Amino acid sequence: MNIFSKQIKSGGKIVLSGILQDQVEMILDKYGYYFSTLNVKQKGD
Repeated sequence: MNIFSKQIKSGGKIVLSGILQDQVEMILDKYGYYFSTLNVKQKGD
């Protein structure tokens, strides 16, 4: 993950898709360490 996070420019955005509902918390925990702002949008939002 650290190598991946260094590839993103400051203020850049990433998009993840196909994340299952029971994986959201784990993803937020892992990515939250490297990215200051995380938003979750689900189909229908």
